[in-house]
Amino acid sequence: MTDKANESNGERGRRGPRYIAVSGAKGGVGKTTFAANVALCLANLGRKVVLVDADRLGANAHTALGMQRPFSRESTPGALRAGSSVDNDLQILQTPYPNLWLAYSGVDEACMGLRSLRRFSRLKQQIEDLDAVHVVVDLGDGHDGQLIDLFFQSDFPLFLVTPDPAAIENIQRFVRASFFRKLSELEPVRGSRDAWRARLRTMYSIPSPVDLLQRLEAEGDPMVAVVREVLRNFSFYLMLNQARVRQDTELGEEIVIATRRRLGVNLKYLGYLGQDEAISMCLRKRRPLMIDSPGSKASRGIERVVRRVLLMPDRLSRLEEPALPVSFDSHYGILELGRGAAEEEIRRAYKRMKLVYGPEGLASYGLFLPEQREALLARLDEAHEVLLDPNRRRVYDRTLFPEVSLEEEKVATQVVPKAEALAAFPELGPETQFNGALLKAIREAHGVDLKYLSNRTKIGQNYLSAIEEDAFESLPERVYVRGYLAELAKIFHLDPKQVSRTYLRAFEQARPSSS
Repeated sequence: MTDKANESNGERGRRGPRYIAVSGAKGGVGKTTFAANVALCLANLGRKVVLVDADRLGANAHTALGMQRPFSRESTPGALRAGSSVDNDLQILQTPYPNLWLAYSGVDEACMGLRSLRRFSRLKQQIEDLDAVHVVVDLGDGHDGQLIDLFFQSDFPLFLVTPDPAAIENIQRFVRASFFRKLSELEPVRGSRDAWRARLRTMYSIPSPVDLLQRLEAEGDPMVAVVREVLRNFSFYLMLNQARVRQDTELGEEIVIATRRRLGVNLKYLGYLGQDEAISMCLRKRRPLMIDSPGSKASRGIERVVRRVLLMPDRLSRLEEPALPVSFDSHYGILELGRGAAEEEIRRAYKRMKLVYGPEGLASYGLFLPEQREALLARLDEAHEVLLDPNRRRVYDRTLFPEVSLEEEKVATQVVPKAEALAAFPELGPETQFNGALLKAIREAHGVDLKYLSNRTKIGQNYLSAIEEDAFESLPERVYVRGYLAELAKIFHLDPKQVSRTYLRAFEQARPSSS
């Protein structure tokens, strides 16, 4: 292992490589191409990387890298195995690209029968024994138990979806299957598995987490606490691939909203990749996208994803609770708004939610029965009418927040600067050039952390960190960055135009193609 690999592993303070698992809603969403190019992008950064092909329905990561399929066991470089105690079935091959190896698991060979299943079940231990900084695993699609286990045991579980109804419908199938899989692994369930499954048979096939929870609550079942705890910690990263039109770029966030409403799970949306003909051309030539077309839109998008991944912690954190929680079923909650929302915010949220939950809403396809959708749309209309009427809203707020007045909430959410910190602050004037370091200093002077700022602005913490670190490649397109900067300026009582204009100069120099 190189010194750089040792250093990276030491910085993480954990055994084994950082393990990124890529799965997807169905065949054709681009899992293999994405996983292969993510691995290659990490290798280009000087990291030792192993791409593991664990697709049981058709392992062809070698094709995405322009290599021949490994039919026979090749000699395996010993430096890539940290221990010899594991019966390692992986064929580890040197690729033509520096710092990148391909591990072929052979789990797609039908003739191997049960042995193939045993290989799949051993992959997690074999991955941990690989002597690498990063391991990217192409898991394929589906929702069988072993795939789910490998997916959620990873440091970074990433699920790809495309903007089409079949793929979106498969998200909820994957959520239901994987939630029940995680629930069935718990010891309280194992002790009464037969009775537990008999109870589930009274519902349709595999119930959604919310339906299961409501049934248990109605029956007073003690398993309610267990289901709540699993649901609270259940999450994975979602990424939209092959976005074609503007509506597609907003679809990922809408899927997160609809899934949270109907299934009760809070997915972490990572972003989207646009459709690019360069991908098809590279696949036909059997050449990796990052090598054959490094300046393409798709390549730049994958680079941004990789940099975001590197900024993220090793494990998904628990769902964050807002400082002043608003009931999920309240007028505010159904519009995905905070209590202090302005009139224009209410109008925009209402319009967006009508699109999400309407009959033509792609994000909610397959989630709601017709009567459920009608009831939800009626609730949206009611929330819109009440919150836009000052008198009705005031009465409603008193019933919803009897213990917290509006003035108390304003004080609780107010950004108050620290006088001692501001005393040493550089003078801000019309010629001030705003950069990440200055914005960070302003935030710290106001006594605000990134988590709080993310809750206030609805901007992801990873983007806020990237802005403060001037990590331009980890940021989205210019139009979104400009909006983020305007929100930050409003929070800290700065001139939004000046902040955006001066910060974006450096952004455009670093990424001229995004301007």
